[in-house]
Amino acid sequence: LGYELFAVTTQQEALLLLSHETIDIIINSLQEPSQQLELIKNLKSQNQYTHIPLLVASSLQEQISQSLALGAEDFILPNLDPELLNLRLKMW
Repeated sequence: LGYELFAVTTQQEALLLLSHETIDIIINSLQEPSQQLELIKNLKSQNQYTHIPLLVASSLQEQISQSLALGAEDFILPNLDPELLNLRLKMW
C-alpha cells in the first residue's frame, strides 16, 4: 500500500514509538477494549499527539462509540480488505 508500518502490542510500546518516530496516522487495534480506550485518552491528552489522526479498529458498536467520544477521528473494521483500507487511509 506504500505505507511504513510500525506494530506494537501495548500502550507503553506505542508511546515509546511515538517519541522516536514521525507518525502520520495511528490505527489503534489493541486487543483489549479497555487498553484501546486508555490509549486514546492518553494520546488525546498530550498536545504533541493531538494532530495525528487516530482510527480505531473494532466491530463492536459500543467500543466504536466510546472511542469516538474520547477523540478518535474514525474507525475501521478489523480485517478490512487492503484495497478498502488504502481508500480509507487516503481520506486522512
